[in-house]
Amino acid sequence: MTTSAYDQVAYPSYPFPASHPDRLAVAAHLSGIDAAGVKSCRVLELGCGAGGNILPLADTLPGSQFVGVDVSSQQIDEARHVCDAIGLTNLELLDRDILTLDKSLGEFDYVLCHGVFSWTTEEVRRKILSVCTTNLSPHGVALINYNTFPGWHLHNWVRDMIRTRALTFAGPAAQIREARTMIDVLIAAFKPQRQPHHGLLLGELENMKRYSDEFLFHAILNFQNQPFYLHEFVSCCEDHALRYIGDAEPALGWIGTVAHDTATQFSQLCPDQVVLEQHLDFVNNTTSRRSLLCRKSVAVSREEQAQRLAELHVSGSLKVASDTSDPNVSVFQNPAGRKIATRDAGLSAALLAVANAWPASVPYDTLTRDSDVGRSTWEPDLLNCHAAGIIEFNLRPSPCNRDLDERPATTRLARRQAANQDFVTNLRHQAIRLAPAQRQLLQYLDGTHTHAELATLTANNEATVIETLQQLAQQSLIACGDEDA
Repeated sequence: MTTSAYDQVAYPSYPFPASHPDRLAVAAHLSGIDAAGVKSCRVLELGCGAGGNILPLADTLPGSQFVGVDVSSQQIDEARHVCDAIGLTNLELLDRDILTLDKSLGEFDYVLCHGVFSWTTEEVRRKILSVCTTNLSPHGVALINYNTFPGWHLHNWVRDMIRTRALTFAGPAAQIREARTMIDVLIAAFKPQRQPHHGLLLGELENMKRYSDEFLFHAILNFQNQPFYLHEFVSCCEDHALRYIGDAEPALGWIGTVAHDTATQFSQLCPDQVVLEQHLDFVNNTTSRRSLLCRKSVAVSREEQAQRLAELHVSGSLKVASDTSDPNVSVFQNPAGRKIATRDAGLSAALLAVANAWPASVPYDTLTRDSDVGRSTWEPDLLNCHAAGIIEFNLRPSPCNRDLDERPATTRLARRQAANQDFVTNLRHQAIRLAPAQRQLLQYLDGTHTHAELATLTANNEATVIETLQQLAQQSLIACGDEDA
């Protein structure tokens, strides 16, 4: 994809929760790597676009330094405009080709590259890995996102059908129009599902129909889109003296995604973590990864993870229920629908403490002190809850406030986003779409207005303001009083 194409059709710029330095630091910590603390670190993002990912990081981590690089001068200008508007002084934005980067950029504790590696040339891919080798600090961690096989075999099948016609037209607008026409035609063709494969293709097409024009253009019509098997990617990294740590999404390496009997067989048949994860990709039809890397000289150990929990904080938005068929079983479920049912009193007490603290976090040592029933048996289950995405581990306390201060605050960026676009980035680095009343109130949350004053500013009664503030708090949009907002 050329520079002009990105300037003609801006790529959607969103936050990627898995790329938060705290997420990378936790993965490093659990692998025995002493990574830099996220409150004072250096972060480089390759392909930062209009800043959807790096701007909120810089805003919420004011003690850290950030550098964003993108080949599109138009998107860099957009990011600079927002940076200036909210007064960020810890973010440098460079409109440069990745191929021009060298040692002079300095060393970084975290290097992020999301939405670039599969969508560019082989030369740029090699350079991205070279930057990781050259510019990572001794114990630094890099995240590289890329499309994966086997999942993209099906995606490519549908992509080829759409591109065959759409790319015979000139210009992005015509290509997007014809792509949408082709999607509708193919959906109609496959709906009778006369062949076994029609149902699979139909699902892919209906999903693509929901893509924005911008995402459709860059993800489907882009002439560069190279998926990889995990083992291929790891091999390329090893050629650049980089070591694979794991994935920023722990579930991709968690053997619990398959049945217990199958997990036992996989453990016996797969000699190392990469081979195991590759086979899990086969089973789960994985379509993308966010692989974490470090220098080859750094030792990685996934053993004794339970002993590394003491320094962590635990958080999770959990609904608590009882198993109607067994009153001794407690069920915990997060908003994504992932759940765990347990009859272990210690684990149940620990998860209940996490649920009651949301959106704040609980220090692990507090959790174990208050829930020390059979700790040695439920700690592995807590690790499994993290691997399954039911709870989160963090190396810093949650910046989210569960109590409503008299003068509540959110981030500078979230206030600006609420006034100018249809989503805001919360304190967990997630894109959140709000109701109009929530967006209106959020714009005034600068820490200077009381509840009564907020009611006047929004032409509401105070009870309504408090109710809306409670909703925003549950969505991780109210900052703790000691956080820089």
